[in-house]
Amino acid sequence: MKDFIKYSAKQYFFWFFYFVVLQIAFVLFFKNELRNVPTLHVLNTFLNGLSLNFSASAYLSVLSISIYFSSVFIQKSKTLQNINTFYLIVALIICTLIYTVDFSLYQSWGTKINGKALWYLQFSDSTNTVKGDWGFVKYFLVLFTVSLIFGYVFFKKLKNFKPIKAKFVKLFPVYFIVLLLLFYALRGGLTGRPIDKGNSFYSKYSSLNYAAVNGFWNFFDIVSNLKKPSKPYNFFNETELENFKNFFNQKKSDSLNFKLSNIQKPNIIFIFLESWSADVVGCLGGESGITPCFDKLKNEGILFKNFYSTGFRTEQGLMASLSGFPAQAQTYPMLDFDRFDNYPNIIKSLSKIGYFTSYFTGGNPHFANTDVYLISAGIDKINKDLLGRAKKRSAWGAYDQESFEYLLNGLSKQHQPFFSTMVTITSHEWFEADVPQIFKDKDPVAARYKNTVHYTDSCLYDFITKSKKYNWFKNSLIFIMADHACSYPLHHNFNNPKRYHIPFLITGGALKPQFKNTINNAFGGHLTIPSILCNEVNLDDSVFMFSKNMITDSLNSFSYFTYDHGFGLMQGSGAVVWDQNLKKLIYSNGNKEKNKTLLKTGKFILQYSAKLKDEYQIKK
Repeated sequence: MKDFIKYSAKQYFFWFFYFVVLQIAFVLFFKNELRNVPTLHVLNTFLNGLSLNFSASAYLSVLSISIYFSSVFIQKSKTLQNINTFYLIVALIICTLIYTVDFSLYQSWGTKINGKALWYLQFSDSTNTVKGDWGFVKYFLVLFTVSLIFGYVFFKKLKNFKPIKAKFVKLFPVYFIVLLLLFYALRGGLTGRPIDKGNSFYSKYSSLNYAAVNGFWNFFDIVSNLKKPSKPYNFFNETELENFKNFFNQKKSDSLNFKLSNIQKPNIIFIFLESWSADVVGCLGGESGITPCFDKLKNEGILFKNFYSTGFRTEQGLMASLSGFPAQAQTYPMLDFDRFDNYPNIIKSLSKIGYFTSYFTGGNPHFANTDVYLISAGIDKINKDLLGRAKKRSAWGAYDQESFEYLLNGLSKQHQPFFSTMVTITSHEWFEADVPQIFKDKDPVAARYKNTVHYTDSCLYDFITKSKKYNWFKNSLIFIMADHACSYPLHHNFNNPKRYHIPFLITGGALKPQFKNTINNAFGGHLTIPSILCNEVNLDDSVFMFSKNMITDSLNSFSYFTYDHGFGLMQGSGAVVWDQNLKKLIYSNGNKEKNKTLLKTGKFILQYSAKLKDEYQIKK
């Protein structure tokens, strides 16, 4: 009986200490995010991680303990030992893979495995997302070594067990008590509410929160809940929500009403710059010399100093810019391909007034259901044949030089007025494209990032220069913006507003001279784009309820972004960041009374957009 209790304890704490070591590895890998953070605050990640570590250890040890208990009936202990050894090896391999993906995803997305990440796995290009400095290998080697060491300890100390000589009647009560204790641990107590990963969140530093979240527990919790409805946000009841909606949608009488162009229906071109952060754009206060061409182009247009991405993925920026729909904190509207026709879309609006609509890409347009989304909006043409014939390709698609040439040739064949969109690719993580190596940072990934951005910068300038020779250019407004920012080179936390600061410039031959070489200091983001366009071509923008025109209504426009279960909102001198896991404000800057309104507005957008998303999923 004592042997059974000892064996059970050893099996349980084998897993517990394994998970603690993996926690330590996570903290060490992302220690750069924890500069000047008090040591005690860092150590609290292990205290807050106890409950999930206890739970995961219970899940993984219950089978080993039950195998040992079965030796009461099966006297062939060697066979049972071999079964248990095989189980442990498989479990260690699974944990190694889960944690490898976790570490890679955190570096890329600022989160561990979630439903959004599992959805991306269906796309062939998705593995590019979790590459890093050494690719997948860097994390895998470290975590595999940890698992190897623990496997060695198991073979030396825990593999063998003595056959149980006690009678079943005497041992079963002990076994039952052990199972009860394991159930208590895996459930997180005997209260009405079972344990969840919210128990691990305690800090405004996201790396400490995610270090405390047990990767094994989180993965199987996500898998088991994939089909369940998303966690609702209940900041307001239905009456309050509708009242705030009416207030939010009020048209301000002091809003200006002027046009960027004298042309009634100018051509509109969207150019999304892959992963461009304001941190590498000199005219936005970033490091100088990386985007000299963009810095020069600002003299030919309106530069927006306070423009922020809505999320951290291309399709989030695309959907916000075309549908005026904000990125969701935890769900992924681009999954709902059979509901896309319910979303408002600037493509639909422009098509009704005679615009030819098109999309150009040097990559795979099916990634993240982009092509389905565009087709559902009624786009006239998706230009995608460059991918199969490109002379130079990165993991994500054709180099930007060829993509811009492809765009230039395509635009020349379209009838006017047209609305065309292009997304660059070469500066996509992990920036492995063979471009001139001008920047030599100590961090090789940061250097590659700067070099690919510098390359795309030159391609963009070459495109604008060549475009001026074509007849359509004088009738065109060109919106140049990033699809989202990047953690490089300054490694801002994912809940830091600076992480979402991106460039936005409106230029083109149709832009009135009075707007050239001007700066707009209003706060805005991808969500503001539909309203700007609707104002320009005299369309009703009411269907884009979250869109506020930062040009004609600068006092009421705002910058809104979401990260994993949180949001940030900036307007004028105020700024707030709310974390739903912590259920509190983690950042506030500016007037307290103003920030109360901003917080209420952000909560409204988070809750009401989630409600709308659910309504759009209802087939009509």
